[in-house]
Amino acid sequence: MKALVISLFMIHTVLPDAKGCDICGCAIGSGFSSVLPQFQKNFIGLRATFSRFESRHPDNGILIEDRSQSTELLLRYYLHKRVQFIGSMPYNIKSQKEEGHVTKTMGPGDLAVSLNYTILNKKEDSFRFKQLLLAGAGLKLPTGKSTISNDQGLLNQALQPGSGSLDYLFNASYSIRYKRTGIGNDLQYRMNGENRRKYAFGNKITVASRCFYWIRLGRNYKILPAVGFLYEKMDNDRQDGYVQPYTGGHIYSTSAGCELYYKDLFFSGQYIHPFSQSLSAGNMNSLPRLQINIYQMF
Repeated sequence: MKALVISLFMIHTVLPDAKGCDICGCAIGSGFSSVLPQFQKNFIGLRATFSRFESRHPDNGILIEDRSQSTELLLRYYLHKRVQFIGSMPYNIKSQKEEGHVTKTMGPGDLAVSLNYTILNKKEDSFRFKQLLLAGAGLKLPTGKSTISNDQGLLNQALQPGSGSLDYLFNASYSIRYKRTGIGNDLQYRMNGENRRKYAFGNKITVASRCFYWIRLGRNYKILPAVGFLYEKMDNDRQDGYVQPYTGGHIYSTSAGCELYYKDLFFSGQYIHPFSQSLSAGNMNSLPRLQINIYQMF
């Protein structure tokens, strides 16, 4: 546990920021969670995601740079052998640079809770063949601040630590493995509500697939390298029920990463590189992202 605490502190304080979103306020690159490790075990840990965006203002062509760092405290606990509870509490740091002026916010984000049910957990030992299917649903609660202002007035929704809305979460995960080789697939859908400012972020769907290979190094070490594909799509945002221009879009990305298991500790890193995208009517570009995880299983 001591090693976990030290690692959590280093991830949150040493690693650099990344980038967010501007003219749209859509934060399309946030919110994706990769397959969680050792599905049959409880854990507590941290997930840090660093995202970057660049955009051009559609009216004057000014370059805008956004950074977003989300550090989530995660808990998974089994209420039943087939039912798992997952809670996530993020701390968000966001900044926006426009013509040399930087606006920055930080603070706790929105608490998310969900329940997942194990539909299928099949093992064919004679062929070393395994299948796993889980599905679940949950809520994202408006616990983070969403009305921060500066001298110019209320900040853009994308710079707020929280969305201010009650959102509904749905997910499914299916993995199949033969001996040491496998494929993991994830589907996530977030239905966003309207906040007190009558603003609603667009609903978001995320589809991910990755191929992995399981390597055992001695008694206590395991390594799992993986490569994959990621698709993210967000609908247009709405203000007072009206569609907001320069919002929404989609991203196709490739991913590469590696997981390391040492006894009951889990470390992983994942690099996500966009290869095709259309964000904010073509006025925004998502840059490569990085995700780092560390968990203590129990």
